[in-house]
Amino acid sequence: NNMKLYAPKYYKEFRCIADKCEHSCCIGWEIDIDEETLKKYRRLKGGYGAVVRNSVSTVGTPHFKLGAGDRCPHLDAHGLCKIILSLGEDHLCAICREHPRFYNYPDAVEVGLGMSCGEAARIILSSPDYAEMEELGEVGIEADGVTFDGRAARGEIYAILAEHAQDYGTALSEIYRRYSIDAGEDDAWLDRLGALEYLNAEHQP
Repeated sequence: NNMKLYAPKYYKEFRCIADKCEHSCCIGWEIDIDEETLKKYRRLKGGYGAVVRNSVSTVGTPHFKLGAGDRCPHLDAHGLCKIILSLGEDHLCAICREHPRFYNYPDAVEVGLGMSCGEAARIILSSPDYAEMEELGEVGIEADGVTFDGRAARGEIYAILAEHAQDYGTALSEIYRRYSIDAGEDDAWLDRLGALEYLNAEHQP
């Protein structure tokens, strides 16, 4: 089944900045390998292919064995991916190829960028056209069966936030009222944020 693919207008601006990234997503995370890519890796012979094969652990979910400092074994000293350099981008596993993208598909497919990536966050937060979507084409994918479709509500929330006659706090209060959201006390949110894990100890206050 083909479904139309939509993305925020800023989406096409995103490119991984690789060695220029201050907080590489190739450090500090277990990198799982999807089944299709695992089969591809098992077919690799010699050269860097042998290095890739030997770097995979199949204990639990297949993943790369991280090196010192929880670095991906394929991240070179300059912050570049040796799989791309040696074998090409088509040999990346799904999570490396897609991060920080995410997909929603009730009756059409939307692709977005997650703000866990610094470069994605920079693009999102600096885009004046953040609320505009555009059609990118079609993709072969099945609807996920989720009945909730938040696109109409998202449009309403964007409209409230874009209303310049009221300040941000008033806009948030209107969103909370309209959608019966209990935002809780500021201290509770700060406590929750403070309990999150720091990937880099230097960022702890």
